[in-house]
Amino acid sequence: MAAVDAVNIVSAVVFAAVGLAWLAVGGQLNGQLAGAAGAMFVAAVLVAVAGRTIWGRRRRVTGRLTDVTARLFAWLSTVVPRFSAPERAALARRVEGFVDDLELIAADRRTLVAVGGYSLAGWLCQLLAFWAAFGAIGEPISVTAALVAVPLASAALALPLPGGAGGIESALVGVLVGTPVASISPPVAVAGVVLFRGVAYWLPTTLGGLVFAESAVHWYRQSQR
Repeated sequence: MAAVDAVNIVSAVVFAAVGLAWLAVGGQLNGQLAGAAGAMFVAAVLVAVAGRTIWGRRRRVTGRLTDVTARLFAWLSTVVPRFSAPERAALARRVEGFVDDLELIAADRRTLVAVGGYSLAGWLCQLLAFWAAFGAIGEPISVTAALVAVPLASAALALPLPGGAGGIESALVGVLVGTPVASISPPVAVAGVVLFRGVAYWLPTTLGGLVFAESAVHWYRQSQR
């Protein structure tokens, strides 16, 4: 899952770059959007350079990351009651497993293309759903606005929130209202974002939660027999 999320970050940057480039060609890249574009470009370059450097020394970095994590958990076990620090070997297996997955994807170009293609398709579906949500409430926005708003707002996924709940909604409204990407009022932005997130996130999350709860109850009943 972590390896796929890493690919999803690249896909989000690709869509945001396409949207911002389109605005730049049309002469609409100004104000806050120009600042966002500059920040995204700098961040992308820094991440690319850092990622290339770390990837070349990944095994050494893996060992150091495992040591730091093990020490952190050991410290937490002395402060948090009833918390037992996991063994270093278990932490090493998890960290190395993540690197192994990335190596597996990177070594097979066919797999890499497939993963990237599915990731781009997933983001495209989200962009279309976002664009359609505003059309459904009678306040259509441009496809370019969707190309820019959704990937930029996805930065809220870095917040310690389940699925970015609350953070992404706020970020989407902020991008739509606080930048010239779409000429809509705050109430319209809130209505469109609520509809989009309700269908794209809250509905499947609720259904998935119910299925998980039913499976957990079934497992518990089976274990008591």
